Amino acid sequence: MAARLLKTWVAEPSACAYLPGRSASLEYKIMVDVDPDELDALLERGWRRFGPAYFRPRCAGCSECVPLRVRAQSFAPSRGQRRIWRRRTRFEARIGPPNIDDERIALYDAWHGERAQRRGWSPDAIDPVQYYHQFAFPHPSIRELTLRDRETGRLVAVGIVDETPRAMSAVYTFHHPDYRRFSLGSLVILEQIER
Repeated sequence: MAARLLKTWVAEPSACAYLPGRSASLEYKIMVDVDPDELDALLERGWRRFGPAYFRPRCAGCSECVPLRVRAQSFAPSRGQRRIWRRRTRFEARIGPPNIDDERIALYDAWHGERAQRRGWSPDAIDPVQYYHQFAFPHPSIRELTLRDRETGRLVAVGIVDETPRAMSAVYTFHHPDYRRFSLGSLVILEQIER
């Protein structure tokens, strides 16, 4: 089945979150029935995905935002990344379909709350419907990579990942603030590269 485009638009420019003094805008497409090969082609052209919303930068006079692609076969971790990887034995990693439950929602809320406090993000809590649309919307490529503390059984990180025939695309990662010293965001990315 071929992808079905339901809507497309370019958002009005607003202050760029990355480059001071610049404005930014995103091009959006709402699509369903996107198969893994079609998603692969979209990723290669700079598109990202949250649920049925596909987006990419579309900023007038600026092309600074470039998707980062890591070639897994030739990846050579830095000394700091090797240190993070050695600590992974503390955690059990699993990959499978995304889940929605109180544990994941509480983890997201703790992570976002810490970001609001430390980085000035707008306060935001997520409910099960929002979580579904952002992180568990049905798609043949969607996966959830979780890390659990082997000592406590506690869920400490969730990485939402799109797996296509040629890539794993990191969609979104959130992790528990109490585990900051383990660099869990980086560990989730390293797990994806390993897989």
